[in-house]
Amino acid sequence: MGFSFCFGPSGSGKSRVMRKMIIDRAAGSLSTPGKDKTHYIVIVPEQYTMQTQKDLVEEHPSHVLMNIDVLSFGRLAYRVFQETGEEGRTVLDDIGKSLLLRRVVSECGEELTVLQKGLHSAGMIDEIKSILSEFLQYGVGEKEIDRMASFAGKHGQLALQARLLDIAIQFARGLHYAHESKDHLIHQDVKPDNLLLTKNWEAKVADFGLAKARTQLLFEGAAHIAPTGGYTPAYCSFEQFLGKPLTRRTDIYSWAVSVLEMYIGKRPW
Repeated sequence: MGFSFCFGPSGSGKSRVMRKMIIDRAAGSLSTPGKDKTHYIVIVPEQYTMQTQKDLVEEHPSHVLMNIDVLSFGRLAYRVFQETGEEGRTVLDDIGKSLLLRRVVSECGEELTVLQKGLHSAGMIDEIKSILSEFLQYGVGEKEIDRMASFAGKHGQLALQARLLDIAIQFARGLHYAHESKDHLIHQDVKPDNLLLTKNWEAKVADFGLAKARTQLLFEGAAHIAPTGGYTPAYCSFEQFLGKPLTRRTDIYSWAVSVLEMYIGKRPW
């Protein structure tokens, strides 16, 4: 089988030349007696199939396409499967995929360790569906997933620990900067929810205003004392819970509880 290439700038008539060549060959095949009738296929993008078919009909001497088909790559695939006897398969739409995933989740949800808690959250099934679609698109199969899981088991824990340590250090430096500022700020509501991460994993301590960190401070010797303000019981120090005057030590206590939660994956109490 030979190949022919038609080159030229836009609007120079390349498509017209190709259509004329196909029409001439198709008409010649039909007019030759005693020979097999060759069937010609013109492959174009999906959005151009109707227009290409219309142009061929208008340019054909008989205005009829007897042995010329205009197909897109998708329609060509269906034609191949149809002629080779490929077993018919049902193509699921988005709703069908979601229903199938929900059935799988209901049957084996208890076996999932990471996704189990969020399986019934809004949008979780759609996220799983999107991940699986990307796996199929990029050829990520069971072997590739097993290989990634094995690598993560050997190296992932060390990488996670290093990342958590880096976040904890940035968290502490942010609080230290506030403590040493000219206003000697005490956050009073240090917790994971008030730690923001950028896309580059830079930690930002937030919510100073809502935590009443800019309240007027009193001085007692070298220690900076602040009235008690808003706090979260799960992370606050004992003196803050009891309503006693606070020093920067209350932020350090809350920072330690927050870091502990990052490492164990849940609140310590």
